[in-house]
Amino acid sequence: MCGSGGGEGTHSSCGSWFSATKEDFPSVPYSSLDFNDNKCKTGSGEIENYNDPYQVRDCRLVGLLDLALEKDYVRGKVAGFMNKLIDMGVAGFRVDACKHMWPGDLDNVYRRLNNLNTKWFPSGARPFIFQEVNSNKTTNS
Repeated sequence: MCGSGGGEGTHSSCGSWFSATKEDFPSVPYSSLDFNDNKCKTGSGEIENYNDPYQVRDCRLVGLLDLALEKDYVRGKVAGFMNKLIDMGVAGFRVDACKHMWPGDLDNVYRRLNNLNTKWFPSGARPFIFQEVNSNKTTNS
């Protein structure tokens, strides 16, 4: 998502209105109920200890809003967006900050993905997933 200090207005990539401060993204739609703010147990809401897997996966990374990917609704919205791209001919995805998401949540989203479009790819071909992990700050989990 965007940074928590992203303000509000129509300066999004597609020009739809949003409010980062209120966690209100009506064009998706996402609301404050779709973010991890209540799961994070740090005073700042940010990751304070990169050796704590709960902070790494349940708190904000450098001020970015953190979607609650364990919620079926959020998983469905993410998979739905990826499936629209697959149906248009996209063959793969780079998923950023994977160590900041629970592996089971990622697996759930990936299992929802369509096979690749047979106009360009063989029947049964699956999307390629590249998971990015920032090595500057590490966790033991």
